[in-house]
Amino acid sequence: MKLSTETKVYAFFFAAFAGVVILGFLTYRSTRELIVNDRWVAHTDQVRQSIADLLGAVLEAENRRRDYLLTGDSRYLTQFLDNLDKIPLVTRKIIELTGNNPEQQGRIAELKNLTAQSLSIWAATAEAARAAGQSSGPIPPLAREIELRSCVAELTSLLEKMNEGEDDVLLARSAAASESGARTISVVVFGGFFSTLVV
Repeated sequence: MKLSTETKVYAFFFAAFAGVVILGFLTYRSTRELIVNDRWVAHTDQVRQSIADLLGAVLEAENRRRDYLLTGDSRYLTQFLDNLDKIPLVTRKIIELTGNNPEQQGRIAELKNLTAQSLSIWAATAEAARAAGQSSGPIPPLAREIELRSCVAELTSLLEKMNEGEDDVLLARSAAASESGARTISVVVFGGFFSTLVV
């Protein structure tokens, strides 16, 4: 049975409309997936930056303490105390940011213990410095110097492992974001071709 011209026109427009709807859905889904993957990449960058911030604060605190003991310059003492204040804040940020990563969660207990241990050892110096009003007066050397060195070394090693873990996550998420981007571009190109064909 031969279809009338009117039926063919209606069938064509129905098929074209269905194609546009399907294409719109695919474009929306691909774009949404791309946005989600880009957010995860940005989140991983945040974690890596927080790990770097904590490592920097720990090393700077210890270096400035030693500098002050060697020189007696009160500027080093101020920098030492500033870095001590940063450590709990950055540690909390890392804990919050890694809440969705089971691998990193296995390291969080150790991170808490090591930062708490370091701060407890530094506490004697910090209390003496604050009691003196950050004057140029001397602060006592630490009685637990060897313990602190061991603790800082362990903490440094742990943070490096955490950073390596985030590097692996970043590679995976960057690859996913690239794939999403490629799919989105393909859908858009196909959409342009389909629209041209319909016209």
